[in-house]
Amino acid sequence: LRTTELLQALALIDTISRLNLEQQPFELTKENVFLVLLVCVMIAHKSNCDRPFSNGWWSRKFGATLPTINESEVFILKLLNFNTLVPLSIYQAYQMTIFLVEPFMLQQVENVNKCECENKTKQESNPDPEQLQLN
Repeated sequence: LRTTELLQALALIDTISRLNLEQQPFELTKENVFLVLLVCVMIAHKSNCDRPFSNGWWSRKFGATLPTINESEVFILKLLNFNTLVPLSIYQAYQMTIFLVEPFMLQQVENVNKCECENKTKQESNPDPEQLQLN
């Protein structure tokens, strides 16, 4: 999971809350906050990852039943009108807030991004022979 996915998930929750004020029947409560956050992180991960984790993986790792995860994902996607994109200005506002609270995070994110880019370049130049074989 990347910091970008967590920030996007928070922005999606913010979007749902704003839409609720305007038109949608939804309330974030202490009873549903865990599931809403989990599903928004899951949606953000799926939006940003070429090989995302399955809903079954999320269910096993976080203790929610698979039907609950599936139904909640559809419900939240409908609340978002299936628009999972976060405007750059909103994303940057969340990013700056995090970095203002914890400046050390900025350096950590830059280091992680640098490592991910280096690893990806190594993988592309040295592909796994098993992945190249046709079944």
